[in-house]
Amino acid sequence: MTEAALRPTIPAPGQTTPAPRLAPSDFLVTKALVALDKLLPDSQPPLHFYVVGGYALQLAKVRSNPNDLTDVDYIGEPLSPEVRSLVNEIGLRFGLGPGWLNNDLLLTGTDSIKDIEFLTGPLHFVDYHIPELRHITISAADAESVLRMKLISIDTSLISYLDQAELAARLNQSALPLYTRLRDFTDVALICEKLGWGRADLIRLITEMNRDGYLLAPKETSAAALAALSTTDLAVILEAAAQVVHGDSAQAVR
Repeated sequence: MTEAALRPTIPAPGQTTPAPRLAPSDFLVTKALVALDKLLPDSQPPLHFYVVGGYALQLAKVRSNPNDLTDVDYIGEPLSPEVRSLVNEIGLRFGLGPGWLNNDLLLTGTDSIKDIEFLTGPLHFVDYHIPELRHITISAADAESVLRMKLISIDTSLISYLDQAELAARLNQSALPLYTRLRDFTDVALICEKLGWGRADLIRLITEMNRDGYLLAPKETSAAALAALSTTDLAVILEAAAQVVHGDSAQAVR
């Protein structure tokens, strides 16, 4: 399958796309959680997951494909070896792969919401009642909270990518390095659509995050994120960020 085929369709400004009426239980990942829950013994202590990332966007009705293959990234204590073994078994059964339920957030290795918020700013969670679950309960970050984390992910990945691209140019290499975070850009656009946000709203959030020290490359991140609101073309998005690196910030973010 081509990269273009994997990209969600983002409506043009002013257009709307009717959202399917999906309940949490309709999503493939929820079904995997239910299957995991059924394998847990009666003696299993309750498992509460503070979910961020792709599954949180499904629950918030930002991502609307019920069969979307996404990890369940959560804030909380690591799974026991016994539960982790069951997670891997379910991952293989549902095509999610091993480790699909994990707390590997921002490469911090922390299980504390406060520690994560030190890197992201305040996060807000919504409780979801999924009646098929007995041992597992879910609270998911709201759309704006996930947006903050997406912007940080773009921010850190852009620094590495643009450094590699600049080095490739100096070495006269024709092939650019591979950029692997395209979905973060499409998620930014979809979240903004869900929130009813335009460019000014996104600029406000990025400016606040820059002021508070959560972004390392705010100009590049601003240019790339704003470009993502109007295109799914990765080359255009990265070029907008690259223009900032070469001093043409006004054109990049106009």
